Amino acid sequence: MHGKIAFEEHYNLPQFEIPEHADAAKMREIRRRLLDVSEQRLADMDATGVDYAILSLVSPDIQSETDARHAVSGAKKVNDTLAEIVATHEPRYGGFAILPLQDP
Repeated sequence: MHGKIAFEEHYNLPQFEIPEHADAAKMREIRRRLLDVSEQRLADMDATGVDYAILSLVSPDIQSETDARHAVSGAKKVNDTLAEIVATHEPRYGGFAILPLQDP
């Protein structure tokens, strides 16, 4: 290992769809990579000497939810999922929690 830390590495969860862009094939690859927090991402980290990555959910994530109660419960679910990802791949990942700003 090389001791590098990747700060704010974006990931995604299936419930937060990314809109299509002009290059559909490229977007499929981006989606695949954002959803992968295991195999390819860890292999890429190893290949580039990154020992630790801090994961951050892509935007707009929970911020696009208009109902405050749904935003709060959704943020809890997302943060619990991130905690599971981090625990499963310890010590490779840390993570930034999302905050439901609709009801801080």
